[in-house]
Parts: sequence; structure tokens; C-alpha cells
Amino acid sequence: MKNNGNNYDDKMLEEKVRKILKEELNSNKKVDEEKIQSILENENRIIDKAKKSKDQKFFEGVKILIAILKDWWNGKFHLSKRHIFLIIIALLYVLNPLDIVPDYLPFVGYIDDAMVVGLILKWLHDIIEKYKNWVVTNK
Repeated sequence: MKNNGNNYDDKMLEEKVRKILKEELNSNKKVDEEKIQSILENENRIIDKAKKSKDQKFFEGVKILIAILKDWWNGKFHLSKRHIFLIIIALLYVLNPLDIVPDYLPFVGYIDDAMVVGLILKWLHDIIEKYKNWVVTNK
């Protein structure tokens, strides 16, 4: 990921995501069904937002994360709690209009969303490949 000239850097963003994940995993909480429902209810909004960014990698990443989450939610694809939390973090971050760089700022409002999704896609690379192979053989 590149810094893209913003006033924060990739390491800060990565640390923020790691901190959120660690807090979620250490809390021994179950996966928050309300957060998942919110993502699924706002699927089109999330996808539209990614599409408006004009960043094809970001757009495709959001679509695959939603597909994985939906298949997990429907009991078709197995994920660990850590992987579920990572997907939820990414998609809720995209859904939130008031993140590090507000989405209403033209052209730059999606940079941090794309960075968070890109970071999580990198962390989930093996799971995404496993999912793509699963889709070929099971759908």
C-alpha cells in the first residue's frame, strides 16, 4: 500500500486495524450478528461506494469479502472467528462515511477505505484463494 500523500501512514492504519481485531478476539465475544445484518442489509451501498471510487482492485476486493461473508453466514463456507472479524472490520469501515478521510471529499474520500480493504485482503490472501477454489467446486 502506498501512502498517497495523506497525513497518516500505512503503519498507523495497520496498527489501528490490528488493535481493533485484538480487542474483538480478546473479548471472547461471539460474532456480532447485528453488525453482520447491517453489512448484508447495506450490501448494495457498500458495493456502490467501492464502485464510485474507480479503484477496480478495491471494488473487486469488497465484492469478494461480501461473497465470503454471505456464504459463511448461510453456513456454506467455514471461517475462523479471526477471519470473520477481519471481514466485518473491512466492510463496516467502508460503510462508515465518517472515517479517517471523510467520504464526501471528492476523489480522496475513498483512499482510506481502499487502504483498509487492501490491508485485510493481504491478510486474508490464503482464505480468499481457498474460497475461490471452493466456489469453483461447490457452486
